[in-house]
Amino acid sequence: MSMKDWILLGVLLVAALWWWLRQRRRKIQGGKVGSVHKKAVQLLEAAGYEVLKATPTVNVRMEIDGQPYPFAIKSDLLVKRGGRLFVAHVRKEAKAIRLHSKVWRERLLRDALVFRVSGVVMIHVEKEKVQEVCFHL
Repeated sequence: MSMKDWILLGVLLVAALWWWLRQRRRKIQGGKVGSVHKKAVQLLEAAGYEVLKATPTVNVRMEIDGQPYPFAIKSDLLVKRGGRLFVAHVRKEAKAIRLHSKVWRERLLRDALVFRVSGVVMIHVEKEKVQEVCFHL
């Protein structure tokens, strides 16, 4: 392959990557960040995250025997750090939770897969603690 071919291939790969990233973000709807999660936003920003959207939503359509059943999956915030996207859950209760328990594992994995993000960030407002959960499949 000549140098022109390599350059053309590189331009096509960059264009495909750009298109894929735009499509990925378009599927996640959400609003502007207001004062609802003010303390959580402060904790996230102190930990180096950039808050992109409040209440990110992905609309899903399920079919059972050809009958459509639309529904939405929501989270609290969509955040970014180091070029990676995360959904964030805001916990206002002081009650301790075990993120490695079956219930939380399944919920966090579901959100990571549905929102197509690198992981899930848990914000414990009362404890002023931020935890990042990543899955490797």
